[in-house]
Amino acid sequence: MWQILFLIVILWGFHNFYWKRRNYPSGPPPLPLIGNLLSLKGNNGEKAMYEWKKKYGDFFTVWFGENPVVLIGDAATMYETFVKDGEAYAGRPKMSHSFNGERNLGIAGIDGPLWREQRRFALQILRNFGLGRNLMQERVLHEVVEMIDHVKEEIKIGIEKVDMMAILDICVGSIINSLTFGHSFDKKNTESFYKLKVLAGQVIENFLDPLWKICLWNPNVMKYIPPFDKVYKRVEKTETSLNEIFNEKIKNHKKKIDFEADEDSRDFAEAFLRHQYKLNKDGVKDHNYSDKQLVDSALSLWIAGQETTSSSLAWLVLFMMEHQDIQKKAQEELDKHVGSDRLVTLDDKINLNYVNAIVAETLRFSNLSSVNVFHRTTKEVKIHGYTFPENTMITYQIPFVLNDSRYFSDEKSFKPERFLDKEGKFFWPQELMVFGLGKRACLGEGLAKLELYLFAANILNQFKLNHPKDKKAELTRIIDLVTHPIPYKTFVENRY
Repeated sequence: MWQILFLIVILWGFHNFYWKRRNYPSGPPPLPLIGNLLSLKGNNGEKAMYEWKKKYGDFFTVWFGENPVVLIGDAATMYETFVKDGEAYAGRPKMSHSFNGERNLGIAGIDGPLWREQRRFALQILRNFGLGRNLMQERVLHEVVEMIDHVKEEIKIGIEKVDMMAILDICVGSIINSLTFGHSFDKKNTESFYKLKVLAGQVIENFLDPLWKICLWNPNVMKYIPPFDKVYKRVEKTETSLNEIFNEKIKNHKKKIDFEADEDSRDFAEAFLRHQYKLNKDGVKDHNYSDKQLVDSALSLWIAGQETTSSSLAWLVLFMMEHQDIQKKAQEELDKHVGSDRLVTLDDKINLNYVNAIVAETLRFSNLSSVNVFHRTTKEVKIHGYTFPENTMITYQIPFVLNDSRYFSDEKSFKPERFLDKEGKFFWPQELMVFGLGKRACLGEGLAKLELYLFAANILNQFKLNHPKDKKAELTRIIDLVTHPIPYKTFVENRY
């Protein structure tokens, strides 16, 4: 019996530490069942990733449970694979499905013909709403004005510690909610915003939970096995609550829409529902415009559009508090080209090179992702001598590039000047790949850039930002799916 047990241990070790890893680039040895997930938990994950890169180089394998993920860490290989052969890397992991085993819908987690159809539809709607043009700018500037008025009111009544993070958070949330469902959040009654934000945060927390990744092997079985049963119930509760919120929004939308009227849609949900109505009226069966698809798409847009932009602006304000010389230089540029307390618009952008450089350096320095979203190969591919079959999980590690001296000299310093050419003109190098690469690059890139520029330029034009007199804000990074600063307060003064 002991001999049999010893043989089992030997065979298990051989399989776990050699056989299953033999066709993949080297990487940290995985533990059975959980792989390298313990090393990736919380703030330790970012540190572990950089330690592995230092040890294994630009090309290595990390195990998420029993699933290997190949990581690419240099810009040249990223462009050679995800850009030049983009279709081969456009898949999503097949294990990604909802808690009850249903097929994942939405936009971010799907692939194949359904993904191409839904992404194309979403991009068309954004273009119809005037992405990059005045119509979209008006939506963003409405929230910029709300932000300015809110901050000025707090200054007026003598508040010396302004919660810029919270103010920007709800303004950005209002923009994406306006685009998705046609209305901003009530700034005086923020309960609905924070309820949705907390639930969205729980979605991210669930996504990162090692136990949930193990549950994904077979949720219908794992939900009966402790401790996975508690994880399953938590995920189920989160998804049920979100579905209730979005289904209620959709129900209310349907009541307000005159589907027979030839009218322009005012938001994504209305455009989707009008298209759904037309397909049903025309007798099209088995189309992909179900209410569930709308719920999952709205959630995808909300999480991606709110958390990343809100966190980026929180970092930008914090960096301006920390770097008074950089803030002063930006305000000198604004004084030269704007020269008043009027709203800064897209028309000013061509002259505000340093402000644009601050936005770009904020995106680089804040480095919002600790691990990028996984991709699945849709065919056999070859990278650096390795042959990977179809359905291999591979992703690019953009944080490695943003923190690499090969691409950004003095990478540990906050230096907007790195994005100005010899004539002082702003430029965006291809290594600043913060919105992703290839076929799955962020579809909201245009909106995010518009928001970041308009908020940054107007904040810097209207206000002087500094640390509170009694407590300096910390620069510590909190690692979630999106990296954000420790909540802080700002001492704000009017410039006009």
